[in-house]
Amino acid sequence: MENNREFIISTDTNSDLPFSFIDENNINLMGLGYTMDGVTRFSDDRTIDPHDFYERMRAGSMPTTMQINPEQAEKSFEALVTQGFDVLHIAFSSGLSGSYNSAEMGAAEVRERYPEANVVVIDSLSASLGQGLMVYYAVQL
Repeated sequence: MENNREFIISTDTNSDLPFSFIDENNINLMGLGYTMDGVTRFSDDRTIDPHDFYERMRAGSMPTTMQINPEQAEKSFEALVTQGFDVLHIAFSSGLSGSYNSAEMGAAEVRERYPEANVVVIDSLSASLGQGLMVYYAVQL
């Protein structure tokens, strides 16, 4: 059986890629959450001022981070699959976060409901720009 579906590259915000690159290359982006000063936000929120974020840290506020949860990943992948895409998701290292495992659990649910779709989750085994470079090279290929 031939698969004629287009694919989309997906990653999480830990890849530290600029939003301009994300937009230009139609990359699906999942935001990792954090709580600072009692407020929970997701790092794909484009209203967050990075300067303000780091100034708050310099002043003593410390964020606590959250991994992507399986439901978030499932919802994200399902939205892409129902638009006709296969998905290649490059995830934050399993050695540093549970986000890879959550993405894989979400992908498994989507693969079960949509067996015609390919949803592949890759453990980048890296973080930050190391993960981002994997995404960059995947886009080039």
